[in-house]
Amino acid sequence: MRGHGNTRLIMLLEWACLDCDYGGHGNSFFGEGGYQTRRAQLRYTIRVLLAVVRTGNENVIQDLCDQGLIGSLLVVLKKYKDTDVPIELSILSNTLLILSVVCETDSHRKATFGDEGVDLLLQFLSLDSEKFSSGLGYHKLLLSSVNAIWCCVSFMNQDLFLERGGIPILLDLLEKCPPSMQNLVLGASSTSLKMHVQFRTW
Repeated sequence: MRGHGNTRLIMLLEWACLDCDYGGHGNSFFGEGGYQTRRAQLRYTIRVLLAVVRTGNENVIQDLCDQGLIGSLLVVLKKYKDTDVPIELSILSNTLLILSVVCETDSHRKATFGDEGVDLLLQFLSLDSEKFSSGLGYHKLLLSSVNAIWCCVSFMNQDLFLERGGIPILLDLLEKCPPSMQNLVLGASSTSLKMHVQFRTW
């Protein structure tokens, strides 16, 4: 923090999300999937941010959030929400993991996740079942999305989640997801009494 590392990470994240032309040719395997784009830089910036928030240092996490981390991560989710490119699916999965870590214990951060975050999350939970076994990384995206229900939706955003059809989407997911994931989906449907009651009603 003394070296403004958080600020530089946020700036790098925002730069990597720009749609301007970029003539990068990659750097060996570090540039894989990022030819002529900024995706390789974005992937590793997201990985660094995930490592930083997983330290559990609340001062560092709060400083990142104060500088607009959650809003910047929602931009990443929106940018690649319709992708089927493996590197972009990896970016989405890790972005959701970061949001889960920073929002889990803080109601203000969950409120910042808000409407836009819930809408994006519902889209990821509505994946075509044929994609789960494609080997492209959709299964990781699905697991990250289910985890985000626990950390970003429960209590603070649950009414939004329910109003926008969250329970029917979870029921559909329960039917089409692999058996190994069904217990996770069932658990996500019971993150609060209100969600559990609606799930049983459906």
